[in-house]
Amino acid sequence: MIMRYEGEVPVVAACAKCQLKFFAPATFVGDPEGAEEFLARKFDVHGCPAEIGETERQAHRARDLSSSRAVVFLRLCLGGWFE
Repeated sequence: MIMRYEGEVPVVAACAKCQLKFFAPATFVGDPEGAEEFLARKFDVHGCPAEIGETERQAHRARDLSSSRAVVFLRLCLGGWFE
């Protein structure tokens, strides 16, 4: 998201999830489209730690769920619950 403009030129953007800030260089003074494209590219490649963390949490949940289902399946196949 764009955080600050100087005139019509976006100069500061930030990731809403991890709060990392991106700054457009002074070479974009007077070039709002170029500055916006620059900030968008920086955002796209920043590798948000919040998103990476969420992806890892989802993967762990999926593995845990698969493990639980496998245990239940085995218990049913073996004819009952076991310790």
